[in-house]
Amino acid sequence: MDIVSIENLIKPKIDELKCEYETKSYIVGIFKKYEKSTSGLLLDDSLISLYNSARAQSNFRMFQDLGDFIFFMQTLFPAYLKNGSSDYFDTIARSSYFYCFKLLKRQWHVYEEMADDFVSLEKQTRKILSKTITF
Repeated sequence: MDIVSIENLIKPKIDELKCEYETKSYIVGIFKKYEKSTSGLLLDDSLISLYNSARAQSNFRMFQDLGDFIFFMQTLFPAYLKNGSSDYFDTIARSSYFYCFKLLKRQWHVYEEMADDFVSLEKQTRKILSKTITF
């Protein structure tokens, strides 16, 4: 049995996403980021604490990791994030991506699109993956 990477499953279908090309590439990168290692995974009960730390430090990397982690988990494993509502996690992710956009002096619009269209992109990606992956 061949093992297929999540990246290779989503990449051919990525054109179905209704977003800019750079954002599509960024989303593929999120899956690549977590594909080989779970060491970057966070506990859902620590997300608000990490978010508050990121705000206090204006820490781009922490904001990016929060947004990426929530996108990844809400797309593939939504039941994992159980210590809050989907809206709660979506709000943390959207706000995290917006802070990334602001910290980059509003220059890279991928983060703006991830913030503005997070819920839609999450649902679209989940739909693409559900056609491709059987859980």
